[in-house]
Amino acid sequence: MKKNFLVIIFATIVIIMSLSFKNNNTPNFSNVPPTGFTGQIGKYCTSCHITNSLNQFGGSVQINGLPEGNYNIATTYNFSLSIFHSAADRKRWGFAITAVNNVGENVGTFSTTNPNAQVGPKELTHKSVPYLSLSSSFTYTNLTWLSPSTQNTANSDITFFIACNAANGDGDNTGDFIYSKVLKAKFTTVPATLINVDVIKDNKSAIINWNTNTETNTKFFLVEKSFDSINYTPINKLNAAGNSTTNKTYTFRDDSKNSGKIFYRITTVNVDETKSFSGTRSVLFDFNDDENKLYPNPLTISNVVRYNLVSAKNQPLNYKIFTSEGRLIIYKTINVNQGSNIVVIDLNTIVKQSIVFIKFYIDGKVITKKLIMKN
Repeated sequence: MKKNFLVIIFATIVIIMSLSFKNNNTPNFSNVPPTGFTGQIGKYCTSCHITNSLNQFGGSVQINGLPEGNYNIATTYNFSLSIFHSAADRKRWGFAITAVNNVGENVGTFSTTNPNAQVGPKELTHKSVPYLSLSSSFTYTNLTWLSPSTQNTANSDITFFIACNAANGDGDNTGDFIYSKVLKAKFTTVPATLINVDVIKDNKSAIINWNTNTETNTKFFLVEKSFDSINYTPINKLNAAGNSTTNKTYTFRDDSKNSGKIFYRITTVNVDETKSFSGTRSVLFDFNDDENKLYPNPLTISNVVRYNLVSAKNQPLNYKIFTSEGRLIIYKTINVNQGSNIVVIDLNTIVKQSIVFIKFYIDGKVITKKLIMKN
């Protein structure tokens, strides 16, 4: 009896030593996975889980919430990570994810409130993976990545490396399936959000006002002007706030001698030289103001009269001269240039009248000028 008892004790010790030897030689990383096996440096969890090749048997990884295509600086991205397997025969699910810029540096800040996830020095990974009922998928939620707070050349591209384990839960390194995924994102700016652009006529000047409620890496604003709403020319440059989440107000006064319908817009230029354009605003300056005057008036010695005209574009100008009774005595077409023009009208061919009326036809408008002629 004593001999049989000793045999049982010896057999038990052998079994314990055997299990201990297995545990010492077969790593079990259900609690804390090793660092550096996300694929960033070409290594994956298949280094330890050796039965199956990477990304075999119809499995996949899906990420929802991380930037893919473009990312913004200093932005929090809440995301989830789902692991899928081709059959409902998996009990434990592990993962590791890292974010790297284009010079190989780990960037951004991972965080989580998921009790089965943890943040390491370089990676966000699983933690204390629970045993679950047999299933074909599992999702880790409440994961967060905060993008870099500044933009530079190194951070122009971000790559996320993800490796996941669909494990059978037997505590061994065999029979598991490793799936991986790579996401890429480029830095992009969010242009200043223009909440109001307004143009106010003040005598012969235009006052352009605009507001922003947010700015991200905004470099400067261009005030642009057009006579035809197609071809715009910058007339002023104002530095922007750069980065702001509060309302900012900007203003510029265009004191140039405006005439006719003038169009304005605001162009936002970001630090990466990308641009965005506001809507067009316009203001109408009367063609019959003092800037478009006929001189000399009265006409005394000379028979030549001149007319100051500001044209919105290069175009033909028709003018007709009528007597005070309405009889047409001159009809002529000339070409004028965009901007200021001096139209010279020779009256030598007509008999001097006491009063004549000159009508200018341009841009669909008729401008009538009264000319007094004295001998």
